[in-house]
Amino acid sequence: MLKRIELYTAGVSAEQREALLEVIYQVLRISPGMVSASGEYELQLRPGDLQEDPPVVVIAGRRFSQVTPERLRTLIASSR
Repeated sequence: MLKRIELYTAGVSAEQREALLEVIYQVLRISPGMVSASGEYELQLRPGDLQEDPPVVVIAGRRFSQVTPERLRTLIASSR
């Protein structure tokens, strides 16, 4: 089953966004718009409205706020 990772970019600095994208690339080897080689994950950037407590990441429908690169690494690992 495909798990979508959505990174909401409103209210997130370029440095924060790039740090989060780097973690996703290191762990899953995907960039925005791509599906992992295993077919398990897809990454989408969502500009959207300003989110409460950014950075906001949604993984397989579950919303997480104030996500740091370290926390994102843990969230991805626990979703596998």
